Amino acid sequence: MAKKPRVFVSFSKDDLLALSQVRDALENQGFLPYVATQVVQPGQHISRKIEDAIRSSDAFVVILTVNSVTSPWVQQEIGYAKGKLPIIPLKAQGVKPPALLEGCDCINMDDQNVLELGSIVHEAIRSFIPAKPEEVCDEGPYDIDPGTYIEIPLDVDEGDSILGRIEESDGEEFDWYIVNEKNLVKYKKREDFSPAKSDENIGASTLKWSVKGCGPWFLLLSLYGKKNTREVTVSLRRTS
Repeated sequence: MAKKPRVFVSFSKDDLLALSQVRDALENQGFLPYVATQVVQPGQHISRKIEDAIRSSDAFVVILTVNSVTSPWVQQEIGYAKGKLPIIPLKAQGVKPPALLEGCDCINMDDQNVLELGSIVHEAIRSFIPAKPEEVCDEGPYDIDPGTYIEIPLDVDEGDSILGRIEESDGEEFDWYIVNEKNLVKYKKREDFSPAKSDENIGASTLKWSVKGCGPWFLLLSLYGKKNTREVTVSLRRTS
């Protein structure tokens, strides 16, 4: 039996009737709708559970009403899904879509479109091309033992501009280097190597890097010559 596509449904808690219609339509048309139950206050971020649910879904349906377009929860869910999943906005009459959905074709939330929602979602999944992610590697944290190093593949291409921060949780010293594959081999052999960027004996540093030359590229976190395990967090994003 073929696996049912999973659809994350974003909505306002004040629109339970519309949610019920959309959820029932998806279930009847062969989908597994995921409906989050969470209250997010202004200034709070969506939980890791919600992020994981969006990431593991095949499509993202958002119910746009006068309630949801001002919901910080819905806004964050849209922002997290954008570029990762096909987004299908179902718009109530007279509602202006939020700026985050600029460029997305909205569908009027009428009886006919709800009945045809399955085919609309299937086509969106079929034609979707994911955007290149802004994050260039996992954040971690990475645990490094004394006298060892960790190599982290970077999802970058020549011409990319990278900005971010590399930080040890307790401010303890460590070393980091960005190297291509050739210099990674030299580093492993403890030979002289030429990093594209580096910083040594620091507890944290801000990284700005314009990628020049072909990869693949790696971030090395090193504790050679240092004592005690370190926990390092990496937050690197593509800015162009």
